[in-house]
Amino acid sequence: MTGARWHSGNAVDFHIYGVTVSTSIVGVRRVHVPAGTFNALEVRSVLTQRGRRFGSGVRTMWFGANRGLVKLVFKHRDGSTSVVTLLKK
Repeated sequence: MTGARWHSGNAVDFHIYGVTVSTSIVGVRRVHVPAGTFNALEVRSVLTQRGRRFGSGVRTMWFGANRGLVKLVFKHRDGSTSVVTLLKK
């Protein structure tokens, strides 16, 4: 599973928004969020949106067993960062 990769360039997002995505599984990492500490699957995506530095960048997501998404960090190419974390168990 670790190292698995996939690419989307023919999806609806590409046709509507001009977004291409390359995604890979990094592995299981320990992640700390306000809801607690999780051994979570880390998945990293590189997004490119034509003409949009905010919509392009590296998005890293952590998924906890039986919890789903526990953390997401999107480092946009315009230099900004968006962060989402699970707040409650």
